[in-house]
Order: sequence, then structure tokens, then C-alpha cells
Amino acid sequence: MPWDIGRLTPGELVAIVQARMEQGARERVELAWATAALSRQKKLPRLEKLLKPETRKRTLRDPEEARREFEELKERLGG
Repeated sequence: MPWDIGRLTPGELVAIVQARMEQGARERVELAWATAALSRQKKLPRLEKLLKPETRKRTLRDPEEARREFEELKERLGG
């Protein structure tokens, strides 16, 4: 959250910025792929079908595993 930025170490802040940049790059690749795929369609699907939210279920992570990964990341970043 924006008000938590002052509590982050420089390493944590860099990790967050890098993750957001990678996420943005992935989204641009997905958009380019979808644009190219749709441009090859003879008949476009209905817009409602394209705008439907994903029905894929997310798997929940084990909280202990997530905490271990977080602690490892903090250690690697010097936190």
C-alpha cells in the first residue's frame, strides 16, 4: 500500500518495482498475442464472451510455505 512505502527497505522496494515491471511486460505480450489472434479471425467472437472473467480457480498456497518464501526473499535482499 502507498502508505507502507516508508517502511520498506530499498531492497524490498526494488523487488516490488521489478515485479510490477515484469507483470506489465507480461500483460503487454498477452495483449499483443490476443490482438494478433483476433486479427486472423474471419468472424470475431461476441464481445461479451471476450469480456467474461476467467473461470479458472486459483489454488491457495500454504501460508507456512508463503512465509518461508517471504523470509528467504527478505534475506536475499538484505532485509
